[in-house]
Amino acid sequence: MPEMLSYSSVLDGLEPLWGRLKGGEKWAWHEAGKVLFPFAKRAASNHVPALSEDFAEIAAANAVYELIKTIRKIDSPEELLKWLFIRAGQRAIDELRRSQRVYALVEYRDGRKLEGCYYETPDEVAQEHELHEAARDALAQLSEEDAELLLDFLREVPHKEIAKQHGWRTNSVGNRINQALRRAKEALPADLAKKIEDEILR
Repeated sequence: MPEMLSYSSVLDGLEPLWGRLKGGEKWAWHEAGKVLFPFAKRAASNHVPALSEDFAEIAAANAVYELIKTIRKIDSPEELLKWLFIRAGQRAIDELRRSQRVYALVEYRDGRKLEGCYYETPDEVAQEHELHEAARDALAQLSEEDAELLLDFLREVPHKEIAKQHGWRTNSVGNRINQALRRAKEALPADLAKKIEDEILR
């Protein structure tokens, strides 16, 4: 297996190509893909360690494809990597849920659970899909800081570590998370906001 590229080496690979990437030059994207795809794949695996290598690659490819369409809104290589890290994590969650739904369809028979097998009823699959799509839409409306903070919250990153990353006081992190949750909730229809809140607190 090839050695994983460090953050600094990925950044070094992007900087000479930056102007051409912003201009949409295909050759530049081909070259950048050599460092962006492994970076996105590693980000997907970091966000969802249980994700198989195949699904991590799909998540990474989807995130890089979205990056190509979004590049004009991004102001620097550093911001690009931060955006890609977050988006690859979101796509990893998508792929994990998709793989679970496929497993559910295979293992579910006559409305009964097969012993030792994961399953979801068709209604549960539909409800979970609705919640997930609504939550993803809400994240897309948040600031980058809020989205990153909520992802850390859902990944159960310790408050001390979050505070260190952002240069905040540790005792302020809980309040910042609550404010980000409130803004996310405000971005949703009331009924879906309640469902998502119930899922988080369950």
